[in-house]
Amino acid sequence: MDIPKGAVQDGQNSVDVSLTQGSNPPKQGNKVEFAVDGQIPGDTDGDGTVDATPVVTIPEATNGVNADELKDGVQTEVTVPAGSAEGDKLTLTITKPDGSTDTVEHTLTADEVTAGKAEVTIPADKVTADGNYSVTAEITDPAGNTSGKGQPTDFTVDTQIPGDTDGDGTVDTTPVVTIPEAANGVNADELKDGVQTEVTVPGGSAAGDTLTLTITKPDGTTDTVEHTLTADEVTAGKADVTIPADKATPDGNYSVKAEITDPAGNTSGQGQATDFTVDTVAPSAPVLNAEDNGSVSVELPGDANKGDTVEITFEDENGDKQTVTMEKGDNGWTSSDPNLIPDSQGNNTTIPSDNVKDNSEVTAIAKDPSGNESDPATTTSKTDVLPTVSISVDTTSTDSKGDKISADASVSGEVTEVPATVEDTDGTTGLVYTVALDSVAAQDVTVTITLTNGVGHASAPDYSTLAGSQHDGKIVLHGDTGKVTYDGASTVTVVIPAGSKSVSFMVDPTMEANQNAFNAEGMEKVVATITGTSDNATAATDIVNNAGASATGVIYDGNPISLRNLDGDFTLKYSLSSSKAGTNDFGYTIGANSGDADPMLTTDYNDTIYVGYYQDGSETSSYSNVANSSDNGPDGTKTDGNQSITTVDLGAGDDLMVVRGNMLANTRVYAGEGNDTFTMDGMNTALRVMYAGSYLFMESGDDTVTIKRTGVTNAGQIYLGSGSDTFTQGDANSQNNTELSGLLDLGSGTQAKSNLPKEYLSVYQDGGNFSLGNDTNIDAVTDVNTVTIYGSVSGEILGGYGSDNITITKNLTGNVSVGDNADTLTAGWIYGGATVSMGDGNDTVTVTEGAYNATISLGAGDDVFDSTSATLGSAATTIDGGEGNDTIKIGTISNGNITIDAGAGDDIVVLTKDYDTKPIGNQGSINGGEGSDTLVLAGNISVNLATGNNEGITGFEKVDMTVGSVLKVDNASQTVKLTASDVLGMNANSTIYISGDANDKVDLGADGVNTLGTFTATATTTKATALDGTEHTYTLYSSASGANVYIDNNIIDNGGVF
Repeated sequence: MDIPKGAVQDGQNSVDVSLTQGSNPPKQGNKVEFAVDGQIPGDTDGDGTVDATPVVTIPEATNGVNADELKDGVQTEVTVPAGSAEGDKLTLTITKPDGSTDTVEHTLTADEVTAGKAEVTIPADKVTADGNYSVTAEITDPAGNTSGKGQPTDFTVDTQIPGDTDGDGTVDTTPVVTIPEAANGVNADELKDGVQTEVTVPGGSAAGDTLTLTITKPDGTTDTVEHTLTADEVTAGKADVTIPADKATPDGNYSVKAEITDPAGNTSGQGQATDFTVDTVAPSAPVLNAEDNGSVSVELPGDANKGDTVEITFEDENGDKQTVTMEKGDNGWTSSDPNLIPDSQGNNTTIPSDNVKDNSEVTAIAKDPSGNESDPATTTSKTDVLPTVSISVDTTSTDSKGDKISADASVSGEVTEVPATVEDTDGTTGLVYTVALDSVAAQDVTVTITLTNGVGHASAPDYSTLAGSQHDGKIVLHGDTGKVTYDGASTVTVVIPAGSKSVSFMVDPTMEANQNAFNAEGMEKVVATITGTSDNATAATDIVNNAGASATGVIYDGNPISLRNLDGDFTLKYSLSSSKAGTNDFGYTIGANSGDADPMLTTDYNDTIYVGYYQDGSETSSYSNVANSSDNGPDGTKTDGNQSITTVDLGAGDDLMVVRGNMLANTRVYAGEGNDTFTMDGMNTALRVMYAGSYLFMESGDDTVTIKRTGVTNAGQIYLGSGSDTFTQGDANSQNNTELSGLLDLGSGTQAKSNLPKEYLSVYQDGGNFSLGNDTNIDAVTDVNTVTIYGSVSGEILGGYGSDNITITKNLTGNVSVGDNADTLTAGWIYGGATVSMGDGNDTVTVTEGAYNATISLGAGDDVFDSTSATLGSAATTIDGGEGNDTIKIGTISNGNITIDAGAGDDIVVLTKDYDTKPIGNQGSINGGEGSDTLVLAGNISVNLATGNNEGITGFEKVDMTVGSVLKVDNASQTVKLTASDVLGMNANSTIYISGDANDKVDLGADGVNTLGTFTATATTTKATALDGTEHTYTLYSSASGANVYIDNNIIDNGGVF
């Protein structure tokens, strides 16, 4: 019996069975319960029919499942259609490559039913063989309702790995990239069609696999090139892959790696990097020049790098084709055939005329190691012409400024400036003569040079070994090229090597021993003339700018120049003739192109000139003067414009000039720049050591002037010039009574103008505008001048901005005027109308013997005047302290015609002797001036403040007896006498403070008795500091007249006031 479908419902149902027979009551049977499940998986609309079957998706199988992906099985995603329920069984059926099947079962969860999908993994052991698989899905509920199998989903399993040569699933070999054309870099031509690579294809690779090249560029960025392997490439085990040109820009260093990946994603991994360089820049083209002598000069590329080459192709004299390669190295270019084209240390070489066929084509092309080539250079050689050889001259000697030394000399009859050297002990200084070709020769060129002998010219002893010399001269090769031979007389042979253009030789002069005799050697010319060449060269015939057929240099004498007398000009351009001076004792001034052309010129070097001394410095019996009485030379006017004036120009350098005799009238000495020394012995004491018409211009530098004797007097005009200078006249022993009646100028010029006399000429008077005197005579404030005169000054001493320190051991009857700086003057006596003006600054004047009939002005500043050991008086004498806090120390005053005015400022006047206008008289006038001034009593003295006729003490606010003459504590006994009228006239306040100690006295009333005059002690006290540096207490004594005296209690307490 069937239960109708409509009689049951999903879920739990039960059925009761009864049996009725006829009219008999029903007989109950048993009750049966049963469940009904009418829901079918995939029945989306509940009509009992499957509408949707489950669908399998394998995300990682798009390109097949590779070995790596297979390690954890094949991940699938299966749709769960409506009608499915938790607990239903999802079955995957896998059909393998051989047609066999296998299944994977999965029980659905509520979340999967809700999500409508389930993830199911096919274990790796169910897909063991590579090949094509398919998988279907079916859902069955516990009641046996089924969705039916869905459509199959295909996938491929590929576990073969490129590079796995033994099939163990591990990469054994990675692909290797080779770039055949990159051995020396990829050049521009090679790059046109890209960079050709050859890549190994290891076992495990298959047709259709992708070969990927990864290129790393110079800036670190990367690019890739992909290539699909063919069966032939797999079989051959290699593949040719081109890197497009646009992936290999710019120039620089690159690397490339290869990797093979199959469609399933199995990869060999990247192989080792292969480096290559892209160099597309060609070297600059060489330059060829066909020279007139038939040679071809080659300018090699200046921007070439090491390893670059230049290929030069030409025909030789036999018509045979020759190719020579020049290769750039660390030290120039090396030739593949130096016999045809020589090596080059620079960027130039030459095909000698006898190695290249006349009127033939020559080509050259530059290449770099990458193969980049320049444009070719081409020229046509000319017909052979022999090279011309010439000679020129230079010097390695320099002056104190570092400038090369030069001299005026006659060249081809014209005076011109030529290189010069000075005899010294330095083997690296001298004249350098260069013998040069105007084009290189294929063979050595030999040149003969003759050195001219004769008057005014050097000779073999001047550049050879000489017995007793201070330095032996030589003629030797200068530099590393060529060969030089000197025959010891007058011939120099020079060999210029093939391929070279010049060779130099040095003339290093001999410096002779200083002779015990007068020396008359002047400047000497070294004229080198080409007198012969080998057959493969010709000699220049002209002389242009001191070069060509011959070249002239000058050797200055390095020994002291010693003369019997200096009677004529002695300068940088015009001087006494050495030949005339050697035979005659008179002046004969010439230039470089006059007379015998042998002037004894000075230099801008360190010159030494002895007049009256032998060359070795020893004294002679000659008094030897600087004079002008018989200058017969043709150029006597060209220095100073006057034949009757002797001018000495020592030029730059630290020069020394020593004169044993005197400087007579019409003489001038210019010491020039440098720290110069001028000494004059003044041996002829019957004459003036310097006459009024003689001038000494020491000019710039820290100079030293010594005048040992003055004879009758020193009436010269001496200008020490700018710099820190030292002047000494006489000496403390035998010559301590010298006299300066002329002018001594320490550098007194001012910024407003120079004060040099008209006799000081700025240029030579030959019309050439050559500098003669160029000093300003202006000292800097940092300059310090020291003057010591053992004797007297009746003339004038002038100072300027520098600090001047002047000592006159005896009398000053002339004038001393110095500038604004800290200056000092020490003199024995100052009298006879003498004037002293110390200018502004903190100056010191010391008088050791006395002063009278003189005016001494200290100027502004904190000055010191000290006549402690001297006597002032007997004639009108004025001492003016000027502004500033001055200290004036007074010794003996012998006459009342003395005026001492301390001036403005807080001054101190120290009295070291008794002063009393009443009984003694003639004590002079002492005025403290404006400011708070102090009168100091030093020593056991008594001072009366009473005022007499044109004498007396006034203008002081304080009297101090606590210190001595050096203003340090001193307890000597002093007495001050004063009256009320003295105090009333003392200062504007009619008040005076008196400091002292227990030994000192104050006589109020100046009467010697204990009356206190008209003063009365008061109870008023005050405190103040005295010069002893301690605080003192003072008690006021006052007078009805208005006079007030504050007296130190140290005096009062010891009964010192009366």
